[in-house]
Amino acid sequence: MQGITNWCGGDRKGACSKQQQTTMVFKALQTERDPITIEPLGARIDRRCAEQGEIEVPRNSGKNSTHGKRALLKVIENAGGKW
Repeated sequence: MQGITNWCGGDRKGACSKQQQTTMVFKALQTERDPITIEPLGARIDRRCAEQGEIEVPRNSGKNSTHGKRALLKVIENAGGKW
């Protein structure tokens, strides 16, 4: 396979280092907005949760759970936990 190179310029498949891959990704990444800090993110999430209200997610029936999984859940329940 002489003459064939991968996108990092290596001479064999998988020759890219993580550093090369990361550098390539961030050279190509172009965003038009500023990074968000944790405080505005938390405020935005809180606002959206208040708008949506409580979301009820259906629980898994557990009919296909293994014996070990059932035992673990029973121990958690007996300890006062809710899984």
